[in-house]
Amino acid sequence: MEMVEPGVARVTSKLALVSLAASLLTVSGATQAEAAEPVRVPPAAAMLPEIVMTCSEGRTDLNHADVPELVSVLAVAPPVAERVVHNRPYLSARDLSVVEGIGPGQLDRILAEGKVCATPPGTPPPSSEHCAASDKVDLQSASVDDLVRLLKLARPTAERLVDARPFATLRHITPERVAGVGKGRLDELIGRSCLTPMPVRTADSSWRWAYPSLPTTVARDGYALHAPAGIIDDPGGAWLQIRPLPSPPQRLPGPAYPMADFHIHGQWRGGNDRAEVTVPAAKFAATFAGEDWQPYLLHWRDAHRTVAEPVVGADVRVDPISGAVTGHVNDLSVLEWAVRKANWVLEPAASILFGDRFPAPGCPNEPWSHQGDTNRWTHNGAEAHLDGALLNLPGNPVPPAGFLIKHCVQTGAGSSNWGPDVKVQLRNNTGTIQKLAHYSGDVTVAGDDSLETDLITLALTTVNTAGAKFLGPGDTGSAAVPAGTAGTVEMQPDRLRSLARVALDKTLGVVLDKLDPALSDPTLRQRVFQLVACTYDAVRASSAKTDFHIAREFALALFNCFNYENFYISLTALLTDLANRGAITPQQADLGANGLLKARELVKWLEWGQIAVDLVDSSVWGSLGTVPLRVEHYAAKPIVDGLGRHIGHTCIRRTGYTWSINAACQDSLYAGITRPVGGGGNTGLPPARIVRNSTGNAWLFTTDDRIMRPIRDGGTYLCLARHYAVDWDADITAYRGAAHVKPENAPDAVCDGARPATRDLSPGQVTSDAIVLRESSGRSWVLQGNERVHIPTGREFICWVNAQHAANLEFHVWDQVTADELARFPVSPTITHVSNCGDPEDPEF
Repeated sequence: MEMVEPGVARVTSKLALVSLAASLLTVSGATQAEAAEPVRVPPAAAMLPEIVMTCSEGRTDLNHADVPELVSVLAVAPPVAERVVHNRPYLSARDLSVVEGIGPGQLDRILAEGKVCATPPGTPPPSSEHCAASDKVDLQSASVDDLVRLLKLARPTAERLVDARPFATLRHITPERVAGVGKGRLDELIGRSCLTPMPVRTADSSWRWAYPSLPTTVARDGYALHAPAGIIDDPGGAWLQIRPLPSPPQRLPGPAYPMADFHIHGQWRGGNDRAEVTVPAAKFAATFAGEDWQPYLLHWRDAHRTVAEPVVGADVRVDPISGAVTGHVNDLSVLEWAVRKANWVLEPAASILFGDRFPAPGCPNEPWSHQGDTNRWTHNGAEAHLDGALLNLPGNPVPPAGFLIKHCVQTGAGSSNWGPDVKVQLRNNTGTIQKLAHYSGDVTVAGDDSLETDLITLALTTVNTAGAKFLGPGDTGSAAVPAGTAGTVEMQPDRLRSLARVALDKTLGVVLDKLDPALSDPTLRQRVFQLVACTYDAVRASSAKTDFHIAREFALALFNCFNYENFYISLTALLTDLANRGAITPQQADLGANGLLKARELVKWLEWGQIAVDLVDSSVWGSLGTVPLRVEHYAAKPIVDGLGRHIGHTCIRRTGYTWSINAACQDSLYAGITRPVGGGGNTGLPPARIVRNSTGNAWLFTTDDRIMRPIRDGGTYLCLARHYAVDWDADITAYRGAAHVKPENAPDAVCDGARPATRDLSPGQVTSDAIVLRESSGRSWVLQGNERVHIPTGREFICWVNAQHAANLEFHVWDQVTADELARFPVSPTITHVSNCGDPEDPEF
């Protein structure tokens, strides 16, 4: 039955209807006998209609107001207001019918006045009466037939109970709500029942309760979170939540991207059990329609939205009509709709994508390899991650006039203990002048010192910079980041310098472009630099705000800064001298003189129409704010420690952008290598151990002389195994590093088959570092005191003989153990399984 009243609305999502249909058609994994059992939590529990719980300004919240406010707003006596507080929580004002002292007439008045409302009393909403026990009946979702059959209710009573829904709490199932049923009978029913929390929609979130056995979907405004049956671990269920978020300030102009925070408030497992999220398409999605563009999800990994991971490929599907993206994820946080170029590839150095501007910069010094459709570059084990909205990176929308910056990655000139720097070459791919500066972290910024640019741009990028680097159109700068650190630079278009370049190019440039041979003259260059600096400073100090007024300000500034008479005299004398010395031809000198005359007129008037086309580029890109470009340089994993020893795989782990080497672990590893496990003493054999790699090759490592002798055949191995324990799946590189004589220079290992076995596998005689026994059949055991415990799997065996974590010990193997030797250690009657695979430093161990 659908009920409509002020402040209450019910919304059923399409996804939820699909989920319900699937639930009604099949009960996954249920036998016929199980299906015949009463269904305590029916599929309808996942399909309850959503309750809107919001409070507009000026209304009183029944779940949060104090007694004096309730007395005033409800116009009731204080005892009644106290009972209102006592009977919380409420889904709506309609629930006040359960409060003693508020009769039907008063309730009608309260509803008509519309002064009260209800929002959840907490986050998440209450859920203590959910259906965790299998012998309870859900009074929120059970059908009339189920209530009659399971609770033995008369059909009219069951129908009245269903009509009285929804219930905020079992305490609200009262004779006032369910007419014709006494309190004693209702209390008896409540004792045998439970209550699925109602789905609610608040001002910022949508909530729906999910049981482990039922596939459940919460949906809101095109967003959806679907929990398949079986992924929620808590037997009583958990809240699903969607909270749409405002898009953060865009680093590029344009509409915002849809994004939401998705959560399951309870224990659930990822792995193959993945949740499904849907994010609606952006309003501008139609712009990217076509085969060349593919929507995907951007999965933000941290609260500040600085670390993201794309959900692409087989993990997503796109609705062909709406453009909404549905993805499967192993964990939940903020997910955002995005779009990428399907056939995006690293731009070749000589090509020009996205507009006829400049090619990508070259990186001749050990260029790094780009890793497919990612923002990662690698070189000799090191890795660089690039992030910047204006870089040509996967997932970045293409700006209207193309990417502002083109880049490549190479090895830098500097170095640290963790290796050489990474150097990102950055080319200004716009018609503007851009500022390149240190922003944060460990990064060194450099500009392009090349003089292969026009003199005006060179002046504008070098005068009055206060130490910053400026890049003209097509100029290249760089950001170098040491290994094991991260740094951020800013590329900020300088609007004023960009406009100055356009204006000066249209005036002074008329002269200069006729004087190419003379531009290297230091006197001329100095005069040009002084003129540019004067003009730039004058315009910067002016109060002009619009492009039109800035153009006139340039004209006035240039006229005031440009001492035309002196400039004309100086330049004419220079041209005459150059022509006399043969540096320029008489025709070039005449062109220069004509340029001076044109400059005179242009200095007086800057025509808006003449520079308008060029100003578009300067105005658009020059109006952008600071654009951070972050470079994270993950150091290559070292091979040896400070003592020149090969690093064992359990003795090193990544720490931030570098690596942490466990010195104690290294010392223990190499101390173990030189410790014999067999021979010596009165055995007549040299102290040694057998070393075996993962492919079955073996060596005899004698510990006194540190000679690593190859074991060439199986017979020799079987013979030696009667005397020595085996370091199974050993780190061969570490042994080679410790050996005085390497295998290629050592004699082959030999063994006298007639010599009786010298190993003593008896209780009390087995050393603590060799407690694994392996039979010829491959079955293995681990000793626990004088008893043995079976090692059930190959993986468990590897964990015993090759420690997977720094905190674990690894043990040697006595191979080819005989039945007689095995019989000395009875099977443990109390220990059935002991594992060495967990990490003692992990809290879940």
